[in-house]
Amino acid sequence: MGIEDSLYEGRLVRLTAIDYESDPAVEASWSTHPLYLRMLSLEPALPRSAEQVKKSYERIEKESEESRGLFHFAIRTRPAEQKTQERLLGFAEVYFIEWSNAVAWLRLGIGDPQDWGKGYGSD
Repeated sequence: MGIEDSLYEGRLVRLTAIDYESDPAVEASWSTHPLYLRMLSLEPALPRSAEQVKKSYERIEKESEESRGLFHFAIRTRPAEQKTQERLLGFAEVYFIEWSNAVAWLRLGIGDPQDWGKGYGSD
């Protein structure tokens, strides 16, 4: 990796900010997949509406601004030579950051089961 390479872009995906207009509906659709929800959290696997997802984004944004101990990114496909639209694949969170020790936790979620096992998370 050279200095000119983006820290937020890999071969397959890029990390971006949340799109409050289109992302909540996509993420809400993932909540119809019980296996995704069970792997994501210890909370009950319940479907969520786009409005509930949007509220969770607002909560995450507020916590991120207040503590600087949480960074939330949307994971999107990279358009192949601009021939395709990028689309939301999942999310990445860096949290429980210990700045003095240079350690943190990383949480990834790839939402649609059809996108699992394609290398997006490891990219």
